[in-house]
Amino acid sequence: MNWLRGHLNKDSLDALRQHAQASILDINDGITSAAGIAEGFISVGASTRTLLFAGTAVTVAGGSAAAGAQARARGLAERFAADGTWQCPTLIRKRTTQLCDAPEYRTDPDLRYVAAGTVRLWSANAGKFAARPASERATFRAEYALQLRVTKLFDDAGVKMIAGSDACGAVWQVAGHSLHQEFDELAAAGLSPLRILQMTTLDAAEFLDRTATMGTVEVGKDADLVLLDANPADDVKHLHQVSGVVRAGRHYTQARLEAIRSRVAAARAVG
Repeated sequence: MNWLRGHLNKDSLDALRQHAQASILDINDGITSAAGIAEGFISVGASTRTLLFAGTAVTVAGGSAAAGAQARARGLAERFAADGTWQCPTLIRKRTTQLCDAPEYRTDPDLRYVAAGTVRLWSANAGKFAARPASERATFRAEYALQLRVTKLFDDAGVKMIAGSDACGAVWQVAGHSLHQEFDELAAAGLSPLRILQMTTLDAAEFLDRTATMGTVEVGKDADLVLLDANPADDVKHLHQVSGVVRAGRHYTQARLEAIRSRVAAARAVG
């Protein structure tokens, strides 16, 4: 799911309903609009071509309606941008679920940090996924490609977004490492390196209403920094080239970071 949080008022929610009703096969109401507003979030499940808002499930028509649906999606993105409704794509969460049997997950070196029982569970789930009919797995791959397209559409429309991986409890996701995987998926969706950097720094601070203390490197702000070997605005892969960290004013060299990683790996403490 793409959890859309922000200043969603009744007019925005009603607009969602109107967009949905213009392109549905069926609609089944759940929670009321008022309850949805009180919860402070809506959800768009683009991968299943299902729009969920305030507990209402809407199945979007396919086939010849695709072009119209795309236009309506652009209109909806523009409304989100105008209303300041936030989006956290969590693409890596969707990818590890919808491409669960991808071979690179079983051989990920960062699995060394994860509890052995958790890795066995993930492997068993991947085996079950691989046993599904090829046609079903192809559908999941197509759905994930659609997720990338929706993320780019939101970016083009100026929708406010933050980077996140939704790692807790998700198959094949190692906390910390999964955020770096998210950077790569956002790049695969077509977002620029600068946009991805902003989503994980300045935009995140704005979402948390913490711009007075974090989000940019300025005198007087929190001394929490990630030091990189190359300019992340040039290439998203430079976000992975961490040479050091400053946390609460304390500098952690590459050697100290490696020592921490070794302790975590020895304890298999993740998951």
